[in-house]
Amino acid sequence: MLAHANAQTIRYSLKNNTITYFNESDVDWSSAIDYQCPDCLIGKSTKHRHIKGSRLKYQNSYEPFQYLHTDIFGPVHNLPKSAPSYFISFTDETTKFRWVYPLHDRREDSILDVFTTILAFIKNQFQASVLVIQMDRGSEYTNRTLHKFLEKNGITPCYTTTADSRAHGVAERLNRTLLDDCRTQLQCSGLPNHLWFSAIEFSTIVRNSLASPKSKKSARQHAGLAGLDISTLLPFGQPVIVNDHNPNSKIHPRGIPGYALHPSRNSYGYIIYLPSLKKTVDTTNYVILQGKESRLDQFNYDALTFDEDLNRLTASYHSFIASNEIQQSNDLNIESDHDFQSDIELHPEQPRNVLSKN
Repeated sequence: MLAHANAQTIRYSLKNNTITYFNESDVDWSSAIDYQCPDCLIGKSTKHRHIKGSRLKYQNSYEPFQYLHTDIFGPVHNLPKSAPSYFISFTDETTKFRWVYPLHDRREDSILDVFTTILAFIKNQFQASVLVIQMDRGSEYTNRTLHKFLEKNGITPCYTTTADSRAHGVAERLNRTLLDDCRTQLQCSGLPNHLWFSAIEFSTIVRNSLASPKSKKSARQHAGLAGLDISTLLPFGQPVIVNDHNPNSKIHPRGIPGYALHPSRNSYGYIIYLPSLKKTVDTTNYVILQGKESRLDQFNYDALTFDEDLNRLTASYHSFIASNEIQQSNDLNIESDHDFQSDIELHPEQPRNVLSKN
């Protein structure tokens, strides 16, 4: 009669005389309030409510690095083939330490390689064994290959229930935070979108070093690591000049313009983007361009193709080279196939000596 309205709403309406003909006292509300209407349950079905902090009682018994959350983001479209289209993130439940890994696809073997890598890293670096990994029900996590791998290593997979992304909040929130940082850094630096994962990695390094308002400590501190030495960090997209220690000619420029991305995972060097060589290098042989703004306002990257990005970024560099080539055409060869990255000399005993001058 009343369109299956809520019993409490009907009672309130009778009490305030917005409905007439009978009174509130004419109804036995003791049974009406608790009555479950089958049609209402079907027609008004909703997802269950998540209570803040409810998951902690299931997870507070784990030691650092025993309980991980993971999720995959992607794909990112309109990128060159060399750039990753996805990334996979991991968050430790206890310390909140995060890891990110680039992916070019979501194939079973690609995901398995990342799982193998992070489990070995945690075991060797933190002397811990992962016991549980929480993930959603995407096919990249529910496939037979990964299931057998987890079973073989004694790891319990903890899947979210169907259509319940809020239960996967730790991983979902991390991805949102990293992507917000990524978009902001690309906007601020003006660097092309194919460097998006470098921005993600830079953000992860910073986020692991920031204190949590709740615990008053950073994820690095919870993990037993030293705090981040900010003197080793450059703004994302900081213009630099990288030394070319093996130029094509004695009068060839010894410096190559580049843009700092993030500290290297595998050395004391820095990952630097060199537009003129269409590559990134891991090096300590660079000089910071003082007073140079990182943002390249003269370029509208959304309106350019990948090749146009490179041409705009390297226009002044190629102009200088071209003038030398006219005079020394027999000596110079700007199209050399020299592998600049493989010959970079690292000096671990004096990491980032350039930064100490700032």
